[in-house]
Amino acid sequence: MYPLAHQYRALGRGGMNIASARATATWMVAVALGLGFICAALAGCGSASTSTAGARPPTATAMPGPTCQTSQLALAQDRSGVALGHVGVLLRIDNHSPETCALEGYPTLQLLNAHQQPLPTHEQQTTMAYTFTVPVPQPVVLAPSASAYVHLEWSDVPPSGQPCSSGVAFLQITTPHNQTPLLIRLDAGACDGTIITSPLEPSAASS
Repeated sequence: MYPLAHQYRALGRGGMNIASARATATWMVAVALGLGFICAALAGCGSASTSTAGARPPTATAMPGPTCQTSQLALAQDRSGVALGHVGVLLRIDNHSPETCALEGYPTLQLLNAHQQPLPTHEQQTTMAYTFTVPVPQPVVLAPSASAYVHLEWSDVPPSGQPCSSGVAFLQITTPHNQTPLLIRLDAGACDGTIITSPLEPSAASS
């Protein structure tokens, strides 16, 4: 048997070792829990950011007003010109109604003969041709009595070199999102039925 004092010293050392081990274990658990909370918080932040960005829909361009209806519009020829076999015509579309409306995009064209019967029509839509250069399509807001413009171009030189006899006498032009066309008499016609058109523009200017 060990002396009593030695037993006390042994127990004291054992008690200190047990207490130290318990303290170490408690500290490790606390650290682990703390790291778990931090990781969870970081993961939560990351997933929220990703879902928010992914759920955001693309921005759509809205028309600045109701679409102009054919009954609100009147069509007229503003000017025309010829350059090296290219005929350029500027058409003006007036809002003669008391309401503001808007137009955007390219019109639909149809060539007609003297009896206003359809002729073969090949429409080419562009912002740049021999007689005009205009910006990309944009909304055109038409207050009462305001105007939109569209440039037209065609060739008056037939591919065969023979005189042009297309028989074109009228032009139907239908503005976007409408079914009823506007009608205008055309001074000259496209020899092969090909007619180039610009988008509707707020200004008659062309660079």
